[in-house]
Amino acid sequence: IQWAEQNSVKEISFVDPSFLRRKNVKLFLEELAKRTYKDLEIFCELNAEDVCESSADLIARANIKSTEIGLQSINPYTLRLANRRFDREKFVKGVLNLRQRKINVLLDLMVGIPGDRLEDVTQGVDFIIENDLFDDIGMYPLFVLPGTEMRERASDFGIEFSLNPPYIVKSTTTMSKRDIIESFVYAEHRSGLDL
Repeated sequence: IQWAEQNSVKEISFVDPSFLRRKNVKLFLEELAKRTYKDLEIFCELNAEDVCESSADLIARANIKSTEIGLQSINPYTLRLANRRFDREKFVKGVLNLRQRKINVLLDLMVGIPGDRLEDVTQGVDFIIENDLFDDIGMYPLFVLPGTEMRERASDFGIEFSLNPPYIVKSTTTMSKRDIIESFVYAEHRSGLDL
């Protein structure tokens, strides 16, 4: 980081969705807070459930201006299939802790995760908007990447996907191609964003 500041680097990204669970992260953030050169933009990924008021204060003092949080889905069954956790109350509180401190939140939703239906995606969009949980929304189709459990179990989940990079989901047993498209149309309509 010192080298980056001395060499006019404009942005550093910590790409680790479990950033706040890292060993010594509090010490690291306290060191970042001591920096005097403030033109360097620092970005990190977070699990919203990990963001209490004190960690949000520390993130703000460390001059981290932007975060990305992966909600992915609000369907409990889908989240279990994807090995993701979600505590609705903690999630909302964590995101609001960041936004109250003027930290930009890019909130991600995934479309085409096995188990999700069109209604699940639209309910996820509504949840984000109704709780004012975003500065920006990232909405992405599921990427069925080689070497992942999702790829290995694609036939079990009824996932049809492109065999060429970036291996985008085309349909699942619970979402048709049309449903996937409608998910994006709905999100754009509700959010006013170009997704």
